[in-house]
Amino acid sequence: MTDLLVGQACHSLLANLREERRQELLTRTPLRRIGKVEEVAAAVRFLVDDDAGFVTGAVLAVTGGLGLGQ
Repeated sequence: MTDLLVGQACHSLLANLREERRQELLTRTPLRRIGKVEEVAAAVRFLVDDDAGFVTGAVLAVTGGLGLGQ
């Protein structure tokens, strides 16, 4: 089994975040930005593609670095 770990990405749930909470997320994310839905989709495309046929038991983190060092 291979997993996709998704951090915060632009979608309707984030639109309702208070600015204070949004800034907190950005501060905790080394890339200092919210991910794009297209970036998550690209990771999914990779995992389902034949090029990833030998990838197994992995966790692909699409998080902008959120959680590193924790």
